[in-house]
Amino acid sequence: SIAILSGSAVEAKRQTSKWSFGIEMADPCTTGQPMLEVQVNRIWDDRCNSMFVHWKDVETSRGVYNWAHLDQIVAQSSGKEIIYTIGDVPGWANGNGLKGTPPTNFQDAYDFATAIATRYRGRIAEYELWNEFNMSDFWTGSIKDMVTMASGLSRAIKAADPNALTLMPSSTASPTALNSYLSACAYSGSKDCFADINNVHGYMYNMELYPNDVVPEEIWNLATVNKGLFAQYGLGSKPFYVDEGGIIAGRIPDTRNQQAFASIWQLLLLSGGVSTVIWHSYDDPFNSVVPLWSGDKCDNGKHCLNEVGKAYGRMNRWLRDATFVTPILRTPNPNQIRNPY
Repeated sequence: SIAILSGSAVEAKRQTSKWSFGIEMADPCTTGQPMLEVQVNRIWDDRCNSMFVHWKDVETSRGVYNWAHLDQIVAQSSGKEIIYTIGDVPGWANGNGLKGTPPTNFQDAYDFATAIATRYRGRIAEYELWNEFNMSDFWTGSIKDMVTMASGLSRAIKAADPNALTLMPSSTASPTALNSYLSACAYSGSKDCFADINNVHGYMYNMELYPNDVVPEEIWNLATVNKGLFAQYGLGSKPFYVDEGGIIAGRIPDTRNQQAFASIWQLLLLSGGVSTVIWHSYDDPFNSVVPLWSGDKCDNGKHCLNEVGKAYGRMNRWLRDATFVTPILRTPNPNQIRNPY
């Protein structure tokens, strides 16, 4: 069991950094406001009127921007903490290469960062400095090049919006990739790895961490292994986000087990030191992940939650003002965790 304080007892023990819960929406302009009470919206695979808002979709040629769809998404997210994720290189910037091919001139990416941070100063709170650098779909350059990219993006964003925060480029739950990146950061001489916030993605498809990839307790490794790596490189005092994660379609087909996973996923990440968790995604027209909505309209005109969405919402309401008062340890059984007291 895990000891949780709730209600008035929490007020005396509230953590300095309050936990936050978020979602990513695949089509917010069509879906509308979510039924969930979340604090964070991440903008990455979002579409508006069938148009994505990645770098390649916004900057259609050098210095020419189509802000219309991103303007709509940002306006709709008003009142929430917004994270915008940088990635998907335009063809004009990399010789018509694939979206994961690095730009020929990194300054093009830095100029985009300047433009977006200037336009949305005070509205986009945080920028993820790249999406999943260890996946060839998104980055085919070297780790050293990714460090260089993150450094330049961070400088550009901070110059345009000094109050904006930056998230470390995400890796997909691979401690090997994260260790390589942190090592390259340290070798560059950076003491903060060019980011305000530690960040990884939290899926259960990487066999380094998840030998039993449909056992939700395996998510415990995501927090503990990666948190240990951050501490090893002197970054352990920073906030730790998992700004994308969830269930890959087909991995957990049973609805009841999906509900259980959505609850346990949040619980174990937060108990392991993560401060913000974001589910990918609320809606999913691509059928690539398990969404949180049913697609049906409720009486208030909003889209109803499915059973997984209800479980996600119940758990984050329960945990939002709670405090863990005892640690969690693994048992010899790899499918269990335990409270040692």
